[in-house]
Amino acid sequence: MKYDHNKSYGYPILRPVLDDVINESDYVGYSFEPSFNPMVLPKNPKKLCIEVETYLQEPTLKIAVIEKRAKIKLIVACRETFFTKSFDIGVDMDTVELQAEDVHGRVELTLFVIAQEDFQLSSDKFHPDFDDEAFNIIKGNILAQSLTQEIYMQKEFFRNARSIISISANDSLSDGEYVVSLDSDYIEISMNSALNAKINGLLETNANEPIEALNSIFVPAVTHALHELNSREVLEEYKWAQVLKMQLETIKNQQPIRDEVYNQAQTLFKKPLSKIAEISE
Repeated sequence: MKYDHNKSYGYPILRPVLDDVINESDYVGYSFEPSFNPMVLPKNPKKLCIEVETYLQEPTLKIAVIEKRAKIKLIVACRETFFTKSFDIGVDMDTVELQAEDVHGRVELTLFVIAQEDFQLSSDKFHPDFDDEAFNIIKGNILAQSLTQEIYMQKEFFRNARSIISISANDSLSDGEYVVSLDSDYIEISMNSALNAKINGLLETNANEPIEALNSIFVPAVTHALHELNSREVLEEYKWAQVLKMQLETIKNQQPIRDEVYNQAQTLFKKPLSKIAEISE
């Protein structure tokens, strides 16, 4: 870091640490990396809840928030619906609610700490390049800013996990074989044309038995997707990953779920394995 008045706010800003060089941040040894956990509650699917953990640990700014000289603000913005709104957030964590119909597609979440009055900002945590200078903060100045996190708000959040699975034909595969691809917004399952036609026919029926049979494809495919999601962070940008994560978090607020991905996949499909217990002896 080299303090440059022409390339800064003119005073220290608490931001995320880039390249893990935490001692080069404006506040040495501190970073601003909150977490956002969006959920659609089954009992009220018309509302989107966003749990926010601020992880605001830098003492000077945290005290400023506690003493109400500054405030934590969550900005929610959706380009598709032209919806933008700010929410006040508690010093450690909070939950905000908005109407699900207000957002669709890509939704951006950013957390700020904003001055609520004029005051003098000083801290022994400033980077040495600031020369222990005290700064006159004006009401409205940004004191901390997170990276913007993107979530995807789609109709699939209100439906089951089958809604983010796409089935296509691949005649290089024999009967009973299928291939799962994860590098798009949908979990793509490929099978030969004959089997593909039968699967699509089952999907169009309302009977329970064919749907349970389809879970022999869907559950292992989603198990594979969850396993890869845990090991390949790059997959988090896809819609299927956002949907599965949100649905799992929603279910976890209603009931316990085991950590194994195969049990998580079973839960997403309403535990089809439990149907065995219903078979008459």
